[in-house]
Amino acid sequence: MKKTISALIATLMIGAAWTGPATAETAKSAVDLKNPEVVGTLNQLEDYLSSITTIKSRFIQANPDGSYVEGTMYMNRPGKARFEYDAPVPILLVATGNFFIHVDKELKQVTHIPLSSTPAYLLLREDINFQDNLEITGFERRNGLIRLSLVERENEDYGEASLIFSESPLELKQWTITDAQQLRTTVTLMNSEEGLELDEDLFHFHNPWDGIGVNDN
Repeated sequence: MKKTISALIATLMIGAAWTGPATAETAKSAVDLKNPEVVGTLNQLEDYLSSITTIKSRFIQANPDGSYVEGTMYMNRPGKARFEYDAPVPILLVATGNFFIHVDKELKQVTHIPLSSTPAYLLLREDINFQDNLEITGFERRNGLIRLSLVERENEDYGEASLIFSESPLELKQWTITDAQQLRTTVTLMNSEEGLELDEDLFHFHNPWDGIGVNDN
C-alpha cells in the first residue's frame, strides 16, 4: 500500500505542474516554432530521445476510468519494449521490432498490431525527428519541467501524445496518450535507469497457448 501511495503522489506532483490548455487545438496556437529558445529546446529533446539505447523503469499508469496500475517497463531502442504489469493485472505488452503484441493472460488472447500504427512508435522509432510526419501541438516549460505534445500528421485518429521531461538532468518522466474520444492514459516513470544491458529475451514473445514463437527484428 505504501508503494502505491508513493507512486500516486509522484504522478500527481508531475501532473500538477501543468494548468495550461487541455486540448490540442488550444495548445497549438501557443507554440512559437520561430522562437530560437523553443527551437533549441526541441533540438535538445530530439537529441536526447535519439540517444536513448535502453531504459528500465518502474511505472504507474493512470487509466481513463480513474484506476491506477503499476509495473516494470523495459525499452531497447529502436523498436523494442516490454511492459510487465504487476499482479493481479493479467496484461503483458511487448514491442518486438515490427509488432506491438497485446497479451491477455486471463483470456489467453494474443493480439498483434503493427508497431508503426501505435503511439509507442513515437518513442521507439530509430530516428526521432519532430518534423518527420509529426506536428507539434503543445510546448511549455514550467517548474523545471518541459511538456511537448505531438500528433501524427497522417494519422491524427491515433490521438495526441504529450511527453514530460525534467530539465536538469534532461530525462523522460511521463507521457499521456489522449485518444480520439479525449480519453487519457498517463504513464509516469519512477527510478529510471538508462544504458543498462537488457536480456534480448525480454523483447520476444512465445505464445504458450498455441506453441508459436514470435521473434520479429
